[in-house]
Amino acid sequence: MEALIKEISTKTGITEDQAKNSIILVADKLKAGMPHIFHAQIDKLLNGESLSEGIKNKFKDLGEDAEDVLKNIGQKAEEFAGDIKKKLGDMFSDKKFIATSAFGNVKDLELMKTMAEEGKLKAVI
Repeated sequence: MEALIKEISTKTGITEDQAKNSIILVADKLKAGMPHIFHAQIDKLLNGESLSEGIKNKFKDLGEDAEDVLKNIGQKAEEFAGDIKKKLGDMFSDKKFIATSAFGNVKDLELMKTMAEEGKLKAVI
């Protein structure tokens, strides 16, 4: 952290003690907003070190897990859409189904056509 303290002090014109206090304040704020497993990594970064392999692997694993979840969601959405398509196809291929409208229960598609022709039924949904 000494190198960072000197760099901040030189570039900003504040004392090294002020730079150190600023770094500690920022580090504490970062740590407060992150899970405990990242605290040591923040200290390492502030001391000029790089992230440890363990943390790098955790980020990589997290990315892979997220990718798997998104693929699974996509597959489920495709299955759901296929099921809906099949059910709608089955429902309308019979030419007989139950519909509820402002007129009550209509059980026969032919009756619905007649009602539409007579202007008693404006739309079929």
